[in-house]
Amino acid sequence: MKTLFVLLLTVMLSAGVFAQDTSMVDIDDFMAKQEVRKKSGPLQAMNAFYLEIGGNALFISLNYERFIQKNMSIRIGYGSAAIYNHAAPVMFNFFVGKNHRLELGAGINFLFGREQFIKGYIFEDENLRLLSGTIGYRYQPVDGGSVFKIGLNPSYALSEYEYDRIFFVWFGISFGISF
Repeated sequence: MKTLFVLLLTVMLSAGVFAQDTSMVDIDDFMAKQEVRKKSGPLQAMNAFYLEIGGNALFISLNYERFIQKNMSIRIGYGSAAIYNHAAPVMFNFFVGKNHRLELGAGINFLFGREQFIKGYIFEDENLRLLSGTIGYRYQPVDGGSVFKIGLNPSYALSEYEYDRIFFVWFGISFGISF
């Protein structure tokens, strides 16, 4: 026990103590960095989560969006295209504007389940893919908060059956948050 105590005391006394040296802080450099931060504005919210009614998933969907640049994002969603069908839109979006934005997007929507029923048309393909677009208005503050979207969603059905290939335009509205 005495040997253990002497060993611990030796290790503790031989270890150096490190602390911040205040003489190393350059106050002018610190203030200059603060001014740059103020001029660059608030940090951009990089994520958005929202509920979409209509839109790319056709009926209702929950969507997560990640901004990869200030004016570009990648979106993935999951929802319902009809009672027994599911939809998974994957979109790439481009934005023009700051808080009030023009949204332009393109991607693919995977529909799966039973027969697909879209705009009065029944598709025989149970795993339908839609080339999908977005043209609309989006309100989203740069630093986060509420998200509101409204727009048109042109789509083209890519079916294995040639007679199932149609073009149609859908309408969508979304509400959510960005952070």
